Amino acid sequence: MRADVMSRSRVPGAGGGGLRHQGGFIRGAIVLFVVLTVVGVFLLDILSVYTAHRMLGEQARAAAAASATTYVQFSDDAAARQTAAQYLSARGSTLVKFVSNHTNGLNVFTVTAKRVAKTYVLHYFAKLPKIGGWIDRQLHPEVSGDNQ
Repeated sequence: MRADVMSRSRVPGAGGGGLRHQGGFIRGAIVLFVVLTVVGVFLLDILSVYTAHRMLGEQARAAAAASATTYVQFSDDAAARQTAAQYLSARGSTLVKFVSNHTNGLNVFTVTAKRVAKTYVLHYFAKLPKIGGWIDRQLHPEVSGDNQ
């Protein structure tokens, strides 16, 4: 054996092993962070869709009530429709349909409104072939409400 060649022997547990485990811990922490972030974004999107549906129902009923009040004051369906449209527009929704019924001395107004749910990633899934139509309907809810 030559004198200038040194043989190295590996001693178990001496140095290096801790770094290998630390790298695995960091990778695991990054993966966990990414998974929790993706789940969090989906939860925020689902909450946004739920809130849009719920708010739209309340807004449609309130717009119909405002229309009834306007009709009592002016006896004009066009003014009542305009009131509903303005009420919804001020709250980020749009008037889709307005129906007034004045039978039997009752003034019933039905307002159908539409709203767009603002999402981070769900709007991308609306382009998928089979479930895209359903997701698009959830992201653009259309709800009716009346003043009764």
